[in-house]
Amino acid sequence: MVKKSAVKTAEKQQKKVPGRPFKPGESGNPAGRPKGSLNFATKWWKFIDIIAEKNQITAEEVEQQLLKVGFERASEGDHKFWGDILDRVYGKPRQTVEVEGRIDTREQRVPTEAEVKAANAYLKVLKEEINGNTRGRKKG
Repeated sequence: MVKKSAVKTAEKQQKKVPGRPFKPGESGNPAGRPKGSLNFATKWWKFIDIIAEKNQITAEEVEQQLLKVGFERASEGDHKFWGDILDRVYGKPRQTVEVEGRIDTREQRVPTEAEVKAANAYLKVLKEEINGNTRGRKKG
């Protein structure tokens, strides 16, 4: 007979599965991003257009001025904000990694239960033969 406390503990553990908050095939955001919402880059370009219109200059001139200020601040050590802006608007620079040596690309397969049992039985027979215990079988 299983104690009630053990059952409650098991139920709690099933509810709290770290790293797996959703069931397979279930989304954490089933509604998705709201229709019509803008990504950061689109908002950025609209912001530049508004500034350009207010100051009666082109969007390219606004962009050049913003980049100039950004690089000046970055040279003074304030690079986080501008780095984020550049990454989000223009995309992060491509990074490559060089790997030396041999990489084993073969798929590693987990043996079936039957294969494990067969291997263990074979090892048992080998150990018996090594130890001289052949259970009446003829050596040779």
